[in-house]
Amino acid sequence: MCGFAPVPSATAYGVLSAVNLGGMILAGWLTDRVNRPILLFTIYVARALCFGLLLVIGDNYELLLSFAVLFGIFDYSTVPVTASLLSSRLGLRNLGLSLGLLSAGHAIGGASGAFFGGWVFDHTGEYLSLWYVSIMLAGLAAALIILLREEREPAGTAQVQDA
Repeated sequence: MCGFAPVPSATAYGVLSAVNLGGMILAGWLTDRVNRPILLFTIYVARALCFGLLLVIGDNYELLLSFAVLFGIFDYSTVPVTASLLSSRLGLRNLGLSLGLLSAGHAIGGASGAFFGGWVFDHTGEYLSLWYVSIMLAGLAAALIILLREEREPAGTAQVQDA
C-alpha cells in the first residue's frame, strides 16, 4: 500500500498539518453551538472513515491528498470539544490536570501505536490489520462518546474559585 516518494509524502503531511489548524478552529466554534457529545461522536466516526480511505489509496496521489485534507479536518478537532466536556464535568479548577493526564495518555497511545505498528509489520509484512484495528478503536471511541449526556451551564455561570 502507498509507497510514495519523500517529497509527495511530505507535501501530503504538510497539507494535513495545515488543515489541522482550520479543523481545530471550526471544532472550537461548533463546540460552543452544538451538542458536544454528538459533535465528538461525529468526529470519531469521520476519523474511522478516513482510516478506511487509507485502505484504498494505493498509488493514487490525489486520494492521498484527499485523505490529508479530510483527516486534517478531524485529526486535532477533538481537542476543543474534549476540553469543553472536561471543564463542564470536572470544573475549570481541574481542567489543567485533566488535559495533562489526557495528553499523557494520548502520548502513551501514540507511542504504543507506533511500536505495535512496527511489530505488526515485522511479523506480517503488512499494515492492513493495524488499520482495521484503528478503525475499530475509532468506532469504539464514537460508541463510548455517544453515551454521554450534554451538560452545559448557562452562559456566564462558570466561575473559577480562588484557591
